[in-house]
Amino acid sequence: MEQEKINNNTNVNLKQTKLRLVLFVILITGIILFSKGIRYYIPNQEITYAKQYVGGDAYNYIMAASIKGGEISGAETSKTIYICSGVLLISYSLIKLIENSD
Repeated sequence: MEQEKINNNTNVNLKQTKLRLVLFVILITGIILFSKGIRYYIPNQEITYAKQYVGGDAYNYIMAASIKGGEISGAETSKTIYICSGVLLISYSLIKLIENSD
């Protein structure tokens, strides 16, 4: 009977240790994603002309502006996704760690 209590306590402690380890890994992943989002490079807004002339200066300028707008938009979207994912993972892991600290 005493041996069963010891085995049950050992199993519970092992499960809590595994859970904490997983939560720390999630926390570290969240910190990495958040820091990557903060440091993510967004291209400058200077528009350069297209490398190949396609027939009309205005048309070249429109094409170059569209390409640059897409690059900036994609970079800002990626930055936002990294930051939001990082914050969500950090928040989740901290909440679960606090709940399971008992």
